[in-house]
Amino acid sequence: MGDTNKAGGRHHHVILRKQAIEKRHHKFVIKPHVRAGEAHPEYHQYCPGEPWEPTVNIFEDNRNYYVTASLAGVESKLIDLDYCDNILTISGYCPTSPPPKVYGTLSVRHMEIDHGRFSRSLVLPEDTIPDEIEAICRTGQLMITIPKKC
Repeated sequence: MGDTNKAGGRHHHVILRKQAIEKRHHKFVIKPHVRAGEAHPEYHQYCPGEPWEPTVNIFEDNRNYYVTASLAGVESKLIDLDYCDNILTISGYCPTSPPPKVYGTLSVRHMEIDHGRFSRSLVLPEDTIPDEIEAICRTGQLMITIPKKC
């Protein structure tokens, strides 16, 4: 199921689920900036050079670890989950969104909402089952369930 990476560890692509009952495996593509119509080119160039890190909450119960990542505005097809040597990496691309209608030239006045490439790596405990990791993306949050070995 996984590929062997250069370090000899197991490399797993995680199944991302749009709905709890629908399993789909994707080779995700991180797409370039979205077109903004009449927006001034500076609007899309205002993008951090380094990937930003989404905020996460981590919980656990007797059976699973749970990771919730805040990814408002990111479509599930732009998210990549990767597991290798007990490290879960959430990465992808969050496009900038122009206003619905632009009159004349659009200039950036203030920008706080993260956009562009993102990446967050989490070291997981040794008792995880990587082949059974599942994720659901809804309402701007990526919810990942990581089963524990019994």
